[in-house]
Amino acid sequence: MKRFEFRLDKVMSYKKNIEEMKKQELAQAMRLLLEAQIKASRLKKYKLCQLEEMAELQEEDVYTRLLYDKYIVALNFHIKNAEKLIEERILSSEQKRIELVEASKARRIFEKLKEKKIEEFDYERNKWEQAIEDECAKYVHNNQNLRR
Repeated sequence: MKRFEFRLDKVMSYKKNIEEMKKQELAQAMRLLLEAQIKASRLKKYKLCQLEEMAELQEEDVYTRLLYDKYIVALNFHIKNAEKLIEERILSSEQKRIELVEASKARRIFEKLKEKKIEEFDYERNKWEQAIEDECAKYVHNNQNLRR
């Protein structure tokens, strides 16, 4: 009897490659999200430091206060942009996660199909082996009857 050969091995291999690619894309998206979160956190900490410095100013210099105010406004603008970027990257990473789940499902479908085909092959091979054993047993039995 022939050895087992799954006709869809190349397709299954392709699905595995797609799944690996989706894993890498998700890891990249998660890394970018983490970078954006770190950047936003740093900006917020820096803003707090600047606010503390501004509060410590003893001077009545209007220009210095105005400069700090404008700088705080600019920091707020950068913080809002960083938060928007975080939201975009959260959506992107969620989309990549969904794509990975779909790719994993597609790969598992082919693996289950392969397992089912292996079980069918094993069943047919066992039937074939049993038929050969029965034929051998019948031959031995007939030879023993002929000798008597």
